[in-house]
Amino acid sequence: MVTATLAAALSATPARADACCAIVELRQYEMKPGGRDVLIDMFDNIFVDAQEAAGNTIMGQFRDLDRPNRFVWLRGFKDMPSRAKSLDAFYTSATWQMHRNAANDTMIDVSDVLLLRPLKPLPVGMRPQDEAATGLVEVAIYAFDPATTHETITAIDDELETAGAHAVASYVTEKSANNYPRLPIRENERVLVRVATFASIDAYKTHRAKLEREPQWQALAQRLRTKLKSDPQILRLAPTPRSLTHG
Repeated sequence: MVTATLAAALSATPARADACCAIVELRQYEMKPGGRDVLIDMFDNIFVDAQEAAGNTIMGQFRDLDRPNRFVWLRGFKDMPSRAKSLDAFYTSATWQMHRNAANDTMIDVSDVLLLRPLKPLPVGMRPQDEAATGLVEVAIYAFDPATTHETITAIDDELETAGAHAVASYVTEKSANNYPRLPIRENERVLVRVATFASIDAYKTHRAKLEREPQWQALAQRLRTKLKSDPQILRLAPTPRSLTHG
């Protein structure tokens, strides 16, 4: 059920993110039981607009369909200096000071954060205005040995696309040091992150079933097992009502 405040937010002038984003955070939060919906309500009603007023872009916020106590979101920045400046502006703002205790009380762990830069940037545009965001978003995370070259990861991204795993965006690890240490990130990572969108969960299931039958995909998946540190992490995500990224 959409609250009155959220209904007003949905009907407000939508935000654009045409220039976004040279730096992206993929954030996965472990929530207390029942805390995810509480935080999502604060995000959609309060934190999206407050963070964007501070200079960053909330590219998407989601419920993890396979982990009921996981909240996943994407936050973007113009560049690394802008990241430090806009994060400091938000986390010292009156809005965060007013709501931080309630927000923090919903969370167990917020350290699962990847700092990324685009190979192919996410084509976010207008925030949902009259209707809530729908569909399904898949985020696939491929973890490599830190010594893996950028060229190798770029080639694998191209191979995945050719094999039928179509993505609207792809990202690799940003190597810059964390310039806002108040918020931890996962250090010494080498990842490829791919984002795909679908109109519905049924459309997603149809796509996955077709993909698994493709010989080219099967062969690539087998080869990837020798290159990855672990099996790919596949996140099946439902966008919240005001998510810029949706099906």
